[in-house]
Amino acid sequence: MLKYLYFFLLLISRFALAENIYRFDIYGSSTYRIWNEDSPFNPNNVLGAPTWTHTLELRPDFQFNLTEKHSLVLRSRHFLQSFETEFTNPDRTRTTRDEDSDLSDLFFSTNWSDSFGTTIGLQNYQWGPAEIFSPSNPFFHFGTNQRSFFFKEKGRVLVRANWNPDPNSNRWSVVGMYEPIDNNTRFWTADRNFDPRSALKVEYQFENPANAFAFVGGQGEKQRGFIGEYFNWSWMEGISLYGDMQHRQGRTNYVPEQNGFGLYDLVDSEDDRIYTLAVLGFRWEGRVDFRQEFILNEAGYDSDEWKQVRASATTLSPNLLTNLGRFASPGLEFRTQTYSYTSLRIPDLGASKMASVGIRWLSSLEHYSSVLQLNYEYNWSDNLVISLEGLQFMGSDNSEFKIVDNQQASIGFRWSY
Repeated sequence: MLKYLYFFLLLISRFALAENIYRFDIYGSSTYRIWNEDSPFNPNNVLGAPTWTHTLELRPDFQFNLTEKHSLVLRSRHFLQSFETEFTNPDRTRTTRDEDSDLSDLFFSTNWSDSFGTTIGLQNYQWGPAEIFSPSNPFFHFGTNQRSFFFKEKGRVLVRANWNPDPNSNRWSVVGMYEPIDNNTRFWTADRNFDPRSALKVEYQFENPANAFAFVGGQGEKQRGFIGEYFNWSWMEGISLYGDMQHRQGRTNYVPEQNGFGLYDLVDSEDDRIYTLAVLGFRWEGRVDFRQEFILNEAGYDSDEWKQVRASATTLSPNLLTNLGRFASPGLEFRTQTYSYTSLRIPDLGASKMASVGIRWLSSLEHYSSVLQLNYEYNWSDNLVISLEGLQFMGSDNSEFKIVDNQQASIGFRWSY
């Protein structure tokens, strides 16, 4: 299918304006993963977590300026991957190979006037001042690997309209979004199908463009209404406070419920009180870029619920397979209720100032479980970037972040043309 799409785009590019943009990125990586042999959730590696993953990936990027008002963007991914997976009891190794292609972005944009434009198609449209994720965005969700050098977020199928009520000042921005169908990926919550969702975002920028406030409202998970807001306040150059929040009625995630056998199953919640998901943060931008963020996830599991949820996925019962799937994808951005996220990026290292280092630490404040990520990038040339990446999972063997993995390390590159 993709080859026919490329042929069509190359054909229409003959009739487009001259300033088209073509870019090709090639990513290569090898990842070594040490899974937690003592995990009650993954005994003998029943989940099939690969020990070695080798990936070669091509990411073409085409941007066509069809007329002065109309443009078309196509971005795709083409994989060649091999996996080496080790199992115990009995000891054996399985080697598999996978080839795949996928569209990550395909959208058509039109600037109807200086103050109004539309964008339709598969697109990655995100917002918010926080680094960890944006609670007020109902279309995209937090992923544990989203800060990896090799990560690429696939777009959502959105119909989006942007309106600037006062194009002379650019203070106000109004964005309406509607997602009518899914993007051909597995839904983020187990045992549920995609439902259309929508949002309206109104943002105001102050005289200092670093200061902004926005209101978001719409229809999100399980077709329930929500409201949200985000802000950024910088009273001194390089220093800012910010927040991003969503409020919705009821818990849209699975919750533990005791069954007739005295065991626990994961079921839909019938609670209808208001729950808040929020990120509050502080940022300092100087020689280094430092962030400290705190996450409040009211719909997450408290200490007793976490024990019950964990038991539902590790205790033999008639609904064990269902509980396992819902434990892995419960419909939560984060499993428990409070977290700390610390990020530090140091650019321009070395005599050539071509290297940078990143440190990220996400920690549960309730269960003493965390993951530490270290990144090193070196700009070998104008076209080539080398990357080293490591993950260390900390906590007890049945804690949130260490329930599957102990460590992970990657080495890779990006070559751009």
